[in-house]
Amino acid sequence: MIKKNLKKIKEKIDFKVIILGIFLSFIYVLSDALFVSGQYKIKIYTTGIHGIGDAIAKILKDINNKNYLSKFPLLSNYTRYNEFNGFFAGIFYGIVNILLFLFIAFPKLDYKFNINSFINSFVLFIFVIILAKQINGDNGYLYKMKNCFGLFKPEGGFLISFIRIILTSIIAGIAHGFAIKIGSSTGGTDIIAKYLSNYKKKDISFYITISNFLICLIAVIIIFIFKREFEWESLILSIIKILMTGYLIYFINKKKNLKKS
Repeated sequence: MIKKNLKKIKEKIDFKVIILGIFLSFIYVLSDALFVSGQYKIKIYTTGIHGIGDAIAKILKDINNKNYLSKFPLLSNYTRYNEFNGFFAGIFYGIVNILLFLFIAFPKLDYKFNINSFINSFVLFIFVIILAKQINGDNGYLYKMKNCFGLFKPEGGFLISFIRIILTSIIAGIAHGFAIKIGSSTGGTDIIAKYLSNYKKKDISFYITISNFLICLIAVIIIFIFKREFEWESLILSIIKILMTGYLIYFINKKKNLKKS
């Protein structure tokens, strides 16, 4: 019985898909580390579950600047580091993913998707933690890659930020799109989108885009409540990024969706 189950598992695991998924996860996280998560004056709202974690991290930093975290010295000290946002967002992403896999993915979605996405999510979590420290950290080994090898100045205006967004949208959109095409995902909101896509019979890119818009809106509201700042440039650029990545995911998976229908 055990041997039969092991055979079934081996048959359903495609190592080529797993390796490709890991590579796509690396590209996805790298584009975020180079173009989005650096110490830029004009911030871009990170989407997905990772984006909610990023918004919370920004609030914690702001609260700490007002000395509200003085009773929590460990947290207070760590929020001062440049890599805090990426590290906190990565931890948040990891915890929420565990819950999504336990309550939605494993009970409701197919085995291949779950295995591929679980491995992908774990690797993506590791990449987020490592690259946040090594690229955007204060003493990272890959600090020369910060702000895309110094090509984009942290104080760059709207036009420079617009170019950043175009580049990261194309790179992340292609990586994300192909991850879904091969039967995997980046975890997080992709799990919710996959579930809704299966039961509502609509394209997965539609639900990914909608969830990213909602998360962007939540981030804007949270930051406005705590900081009393409305960052309209950040909002416009984030909307452009969401639309571009959503379209690329749809375009890459279009033939697959036509076959289903």
